[in-house]
This record gives sequence, C-alpha cells and structure tokens, in this order.
Amino acid sequence: MRFRKTQYVHPINWDNAKLDSFGIQQASPDLDEDAWQFGISKDNGRVHGFFIEDFFYIVWIDPEHRLTKYWTPN
Repeated sequence: MRFRKTQYVHPINWDNAKLDSFGIQQASPDLDEDAWQFGISKDNGRVHGFFIEDFFYIVWIDPEHRLTKYWTPN
C-alpha cells in the first residue's frame, strides 16, 4: 500500500476558483476568505469548508476538484 507524502490541506485561493462549477455566479463579499480545502483520498477529490471557532463546517464536496480554474476533465 502506498501513501501520499504530501497532504493536500490549504486555504482556498478565491482568485483561482472556478465558482460556476458549483452554480455560483460571483463570490459574495460575505464569503469568508479563510475557507479551506483538503483531500481525503489518493484521488483529486476535495472537501471545502470553513472553520468557525473549533469546528470545521463542510460546504462543498468536490469529487473531481472542479473548484480550481486549472481543473481539466480526463
């Protein structure tokens, strides 16, 4: 069994986000700039959400990592 050496956990860069992949036309000014994403498998899928105090709230499950502008279908 092989494991990734790198964990894909980092804040979301909204400048590189492709919001229309989620049906969002435009980023809201209320959108928290401290949104995070992380991978949960060896594939490209990501989970996106926000920390509020000590809790992480999942907002999007992105199995094909489509939030990024650099995503391309196989």
